[in-house]
Formats: sequence, C-alpha cells, structure tokens
Amino acid sequence: MMAKTIAYEEVANMMNEWYGLIKKRKVDESIELKEKIKRMLPHMEQNQDLLLYFNLLDFRNNLLIDDAQRLKIKSRTTVKLEDIQKTDDMIQYYFYFFNGQFEFHNKNYIDAINFYKIAEDKLKKIPDEIEHAEFHYKIAVAYYQIFQNFFSMSHAEKALNSFKSNEQYTYRQMNSELLLALNKVDLLRYKEADQHYENIIKKAQETGDFYTKSLAHHNIGISYEKRGDLLQAESHLLKAIDIPEHRESTNIIRTYYMLSKVCFKSEKTDKALVWYKKAWNLVEENNEDEYRAKLMILDALYNNSHINNIHHAMKYLEKKRLWTDIAELSREIGNHLKNKGNITQAVKYYEHALTAKDELIKMTEALE
Repeated sequence: MMAKTIAYEEVANMMNEWYGLIKKRKVDESIELKEKIKRMLPHMEQNQDLLLYFNLLDFRNNLLIDDAQRLKIKSRTTVKLEDIQKTDDMIQYYFYFFNGQFEFHNKNYIDAINFYKIAEDKLKKIPDEIEHAEFHYKIAVAYYQIFQNFFSMSHAEKALNSFKSNEQYTYRQMNSELLLALNKVDLLRYKEADQHYENIIKKAQETGDFYTKSLAHHNIGISYEKRGDLLQAESHLLKAIDIPEHRESTNIIRTYYMLSKVCFKSEKTDKALVWYKKAWNLVEENNEDEYRAKLMILDALYNNSHINNIHHAMKYLEKKRLWTDIAELSREIGNHLKNKGNITQAVKYYEHALTAKDELIKMTEALE
C-alpha cells in the first residue's frame, strides 16, 4: 500500500514550530521535533525550497546543540549560495543570518557582522516582529565584541522594545537588557548598568529564570572588578556559582577564571588557586584554548610561573584575533608589572594595548 503524500504546507508549519523552539533554546524539544520532520520528508510533496529550509534549520539547530554541549562546530551549512539565490527572501535571510551566527560562534566577529548586514536587507521584507528582534539582538552582541558600543546599544534597544511585547520571549528581553548593561560598563556608566542588572535579577526571580539571574551576578562581578571593588566582585561571582544552572553551563569556566583573578588581586592566594584549578580542569576537559591562555597569564602574574608564559599566551590570542581581550589584558598586565617595579616590561604591554586597539579599528574598517 502506498504511503499517503504529506502536504508541504503541513511540514512547513512544523518547521516554523521547530525554529521557534530553537530561538527559545529548547534543545531536547528541538531535537525531537527535528527527527519527526525528518521522517516526514520522504513522504512530502516535492518542494525544493522547503528542503533548503530544513537544511538551514538543521545547521542552526546544530549551533544550538554545540553551544549547549560546549562543542565547537567547524562545518558550514551544506546549502550552497547558488541554490539560495533562486529562493525567496525568507530562505535567503536565514542563509545569511545563520551563517552570521556560525561565524560568531567561531569568534570571527567581522565576518559575522558582514553576513548579518546582508541578512538585514532581506529582513526588510519579513513582517515577523520577533524575527526582527532576534536579528537586532544577534548583531548587537557581535558589535559589542568589537567595542562598537553605540552600534551595539542601538540594536539592543530595538531588540528589547520588541521582545517586551511578547511574554514568550521574556528571557530574550532580559538578554537584551544584559547587553545594554555590558555596554554601559564599558563606557563607565556604572549607575545605569547597575539599574539594568537590578531589573534583570528582579525579572529573573519572578519568572524562575535562574540561569539568566546567574549571568547577571556574573556580569555584576566583572563590573565591580573593573571598578576595583574586589570584595563585591567576589560576592557576586560566588552568587553566580551558587546557582545550579550556571554550574551546568558553558559560562562556568569564565566565572571560575574571574574568581581566580579577583582572589589573586585580593591576595587571597589559597582561594585563588582553588578556583584556578577548577577552571584549568574544565579547560583541559573541554579543550578551551582561549581560557587556557588567560589562565597562563594569571599564573605568570600571580603564581610565579615564568613571565615568558605571558608572551606565549598573548601570541595565541593574537592568532585568534581576540583584540578586545588583548587590549584589556595588556593594560592589566602593564599595571601589574608597573606596581611590581618592572617599568620596562610594563611599557611594553601598554604599547601592546595600543596596538590591539589599532587592530580593533582596522577590524571595524573591514566591515563592508
């Protein structure tokens, strides 16, 4: 008996539902629905655009899974540009938007923004307000990574205003406000940032979103560390770690690293070494080279390992073009060495910070 042919509209509706789950970061439900759709495809009415849509969503779904499981996806989507050019604006939008997310995932921020800007042109013809909000949020995050704070805040504000209109996306509303706070910390607008964090913690508590609450405490900790209030920094970082959802997330490495750094700066060496070891174990377990390099720098500055380790770690960060981190770390290294009386080496790293900022300017000039 021949299997009944499934109308492509039915499958399209399920794919839209699948994309909704991906945007809400519902990993298990997303995987389950993908498998259901996959079983339907051989019995679906012929529709080439819908098959391309499936492949693009599968690519986006893999980015979600890899992010949740601390993996590093290296393969691009199998969908080819020449196939995309024959489709409608929505499929073309997803192609560029998801490729932007892939580049961001691999820390190629300029490439990510260039993809996003092409996607934005296609987005104009898509009326879905939440899709527009998601786009503004993603490009705001990318601009933040290259110190383009005002561009980042502009897009984050647009995202926040749109997400506020839909209760299903409360978590994205809080994410957008987190991003505004981060930008304002960079701009030394600490009181405004603190107000955002207060709003986020209150909303997260009300909605039971403890992971977002933990992110707020983590970022408040970083804010206080930048202000030199190490006691408050340690307190908020510990509050983040106290939340189980944070300990199970990819951000735990960053928090252990920050606690180690704060405790070293506070001359709480025994505590610092405990957090250092926890961070290092996770770095080794997850092959997290960026934080391996940053921990090597901490070790050289505060734990008497050879100063050449700083040079090797910085070379790795340069190779990955993480100029934002290099600029900040170089300034901190320079301050530390100056306080130790090593003026010659301090000047070298102050100059390195300036070079990194020049590279950031060149990166922004590379935006098409």
